[in-house]
Amino acid sequence: MHRITVLAIVAAGLALPAAAQTPKPKPAPVAAATMPKGDYECWAYSSPRMLLNFTVTAPGKYRASDGSMGTFSVDPKTKAVTLTGYLKNVMPDGFKTVYRDTNNKPTLSFIGTSGSEASFCEKAR
Repeated sequence: MHRITVLAIVAAGLALPAAAQTPKPKPAPVAAATMPKGDYECWAYSSPRMLLNFTVTAPGKYRASDGSMGTFSVDPKTKAVTLTGYLKNVMPDGFKTVYRDTNNKPTLSFIGTSGSEASFCEKAR
């Protein structure tokens, strides 16, 4: 008799009691993206760009080649990087800065308006 009652309720489109409903899983939180601490050496094509070199000193903080301090944030979805300090204005207007980690090589890329990479900085140590 109990089985018939439950089937009748479901067939009628009525909701089951909360205990009988399966809860929906919560989406996983998006982890904050950051660049690993360490020294980053910069290149344009095959030439070193030592004035762009920097050191990530803590999450969201870096020391530029001139010794000044700056901050950065990495968008966890797009990997776009927002910079303050020395590195903010090293490229012309319209350039984008993107973080990527390909083959365990943390890299900051400066992307020109054409979409090609103008310079990049790889974690050296």
